[in-house]
Amino acid sequence: MRKTTAHGRKLKHLQAHAQIAGYMAAHANPVGRAVIAKEEVDSVTALMTSVTGISTRVYFTQDGDCDRLLLSHLTLVLGVGAEVALALAKHHPESKRLHAALRTVVQMSVDGGRWNSTQAKILHEAAQLATEVFLTQPAHGARTFPGVFELAMKVRHGTARMADVAGAEIYNANNEATT
Repeated sequence: MRKTTAHGRKLKHLQAHAQIAGYMAAHANPVGRAVIAKEEVDSVTALMTSVTGISTRVYFTQDGDCDRLLLSHLTLVLGVGAEVALALAKHHPESKRLHAALRTVVQMSVDGGRWNSTQAKILHEAAQLATEVFLTQPAHGARTFPGVFELAMKVRHGTARMADVAGAEIYNANNEATT
């Protein structure tokens, strides 16, 4: 069985969301394939640039500063990563780690949007992990984006509550709740 490449995933994504005739024309045309490949590279580059910006900002934000924008960006990255990890392997340590990092960020938001610099390294590493997990299943990540974006906006506007993110109960065998 062949491993699906990033280019192949992009083609599948386009097939699902484009009209069949348009997709077939783009796929059959060498220029169309080149454009699709370029868009894939651009989207991954944009994601990595965003994560790099977040990771840098994590270390330069002073302890106790109110930075809801940073918290909302972290919520978005960690939330999508946590959702994908939960779908892949519910009880895997990476899933639990991303979920805990997401809850940490939401707790900072609930506590007035104040940054806790002691969490910088942990959240930086979690954002990197979330990106890696997302890149393994970008289609699933895209499906979870609306809910995660809503949570990120609540964090940004200071209206998020801890109840907006599931607790440890999601790891119980009888409970199928998600973040």
